[in-house]
Amino acid sequence: RPAPTIGSNASLSPGLGLAGGTIERDLASFLQLAVQHDVHATVIESYVRSSEYHRGWVLRQLAAEDHIGSGVIAVLGLAYKPDTASTKNSASLELLQHLGGQSVRVHDPQAQSNSLASSVTRCSTWTDAVTEADAVVVMTAWSNYAEIDVTTLARLMRGRLVLDPFGVLDADAMSANGLNHRVLTRGG
Repeated sequence: RPAPTIGSNASLSPGLGLAGGTIERDLASFLQLAVQHDVHATVIESYVRSSEYHRGWVLRQLAAEDHIGSGVIAVLGLAYKPDTASTKNSASLELLQHLGGQSVRVHDPQAQSNSLASSVTRCSTWTDAVTEADAVVVMTAWSNYAEIDVTTLARLMRGRLVLDPFGVLDADAMSANGLNHRVLTRGG
């Protein structure tokens, strides 16, 4: 059962900016109305800019690693959030567009996408996706990704870089296995 999106039991956590499309559409409409009625919307403009900045975090991290440019990137998660098969406005699909031509392997436990480039290989398991990968990126905070055995992950990977914007993976286990674990909310 999906987590509630509003109310006291809603799951709120830092991540890759606004997702899902609805709120971005609503904010764009609000900004358009603000212009039409000559109303300042500085706070809303700041939300949108902040979201855009956070959505670019993974790409900036990968770009800083020159050796990964010709390597294999494993992307875990296509859905815009856990517990849904929806990829509408998915940060993962946006990332894949920017990685055009790069060798990429993806896994998602539910979400499907018919818009994957020919350089993207869909894998049936996370282990298939990360095998011989130069970098691993967790783009959807699925609970089963939190259960990944980090020793197995480290053994299967060729590289050491793991980008985990949501902090899904066990940080202590990542360090103990010699992985370069970067989390958006921890100085990334």
